[in-house]
Amino acid sequence: MVEVIRTNVAMIRSGLPSTNLKIRFKKIGSESKTFTAIIYMENKVPKDTLKKIIDRIDSIKLENTHDSGTIERLLENHPLSLFPQIITTERPDKLTSDISEGRIAILLDGSHHALILPSTLKMFLQASEDYYERFWLGVTLRAVRFALLIALLLPL
Repeated sequence: MVEVIRTNVAMIRSGLPSTNLKIRFKKIGSESKTFTAIIYMENKVPKDTLKKIIDRIDSIKLENTHDSGTIERLLENHPLSLFPQIITTERPDKLTSDISEGRIAILLDGSHHALILPSTLKMFLQASEDYYERFWLGVTLRAVRFALLIALLLPL
């Protein structure tokens, strides 16, 4: 990903050439008026989840917004949670695969990080390289990561 939002949107459009791919542009920040893109697959994203996220973005009251980390903190439901609720990525291939699975991506102009939400525990155990491996190898690697997570947390 790069800092120019139009370039990022073009990369996503080339990776997901579908008529169901929808992109909504909004401006965030009373002074900075930073362009923000909300990207999703219309036929796969739950409508109530999309409405909640758009409403929450519309309710953001900031003067300046230059980084996706600021928006991430404002979109979280439980800021004191041990697990992050939003995934950030710089990889267009991960972003397009998550969008095609029915998640919502948020891009900010000037930031090379994209926000992916909602997130699940499965997403934290999956590496981007798993998409390029054979199915059974990818499943095995995820199972090993899950076993390691359990081994780390069980003694607590």
